[in-house]
Amino acid sequence: MALVGQGCCALPPTYVRAVEVTNKTGATVTLGAQFEKNSQTFTVEQGATVRVEGSIDMGTWTAVDPLKTVTVYGPDNNVLAERTFQSESGVKVFAVELVTSAVKFVDVARQ
Repeated sequence: MALVGQGCCALPPTYVRAVEVTNKTGATVTLGAQFEKNSQTFTVEQGATVRVEGSIDMGTWTAVDPLKTVTVYGPDNNVLAERTFQSESGVKVFAVELVTSAVKFVDVARQ
């Protein structure tokens, strides 16, 4: 006898869990990350790598807050670049480099 609603036919999750950002622009940048439920700011020094990942405090446990968009801000809070992340299938972690003073996102790896 088949059990209805017991996960036998559920689709796997599809979202972006995190992005690892390496700053190769020659200057410190600020990242604004927009997650499904929250937003967060990260400072990335020249040559450093930061893992942009969100979580939702559920009291006794934490849930992943899927990443939607990363915005790169310059020293005057002007937007230098923005990228929306999405997963075609499964849970993804992206790795990108910020390069040149014009700031471009360059994919270096995907999981």
